[in-house]
Amino acid sequence: MTTGNCNAEIPSRPGIYQIRCVSNGKIYVGSAVNLRTRWQGHRRDLGNRVHVNRHMQQAWNRYGGKDFAFTILEFAEVPDLLERERAWIERTRCTDRTLGFNVNPHTTSAGSGFGLTATPSRSSTWQTLQTQSAELWSDGTIGKRHE
Repeated sequence: MTTGNCNAEIPSRPGIYQIRCVSNGKIYVGSAVNLRTRWQGHRRDLGNRVHVNRHMQQAWNRYGGKDFAFTILEFAEVPDLLERERAWIERTRCTDRTLGFNVNPHTTSAGSGFGLTATPSRSSTWQTLQTQSAELWSDGTIGKRHE
């Protein structure tokens, strides 16, 4: 499923996604506990010119938001997100600066904000954190809009 800026088309499920700049063909691959919220966060940060990925930010500034497409590569269970993201990063070679925006070949937080790098020694701790994060997202604790 590919969408432009329409959040309604993006399910609030965990999965692996790709953001593509249509003009230069470069991609960013990531994972998220909640795909819809993650795309909203990317668009917000890019639109405010504060995105942590400076390469993608520069492309957004140059081509504009309408030039970016969000694609769901696959749905995955929360404990499998980082492993599946790593496989897609390897498959797409998006850490190659001529092909993509990803700067780190290692997966990190699956969009949950923990900021940990997934390594085999952290896998059981990581799965616990991911499960706890999914529970917080699903019950509305995280991501709740406050007026």
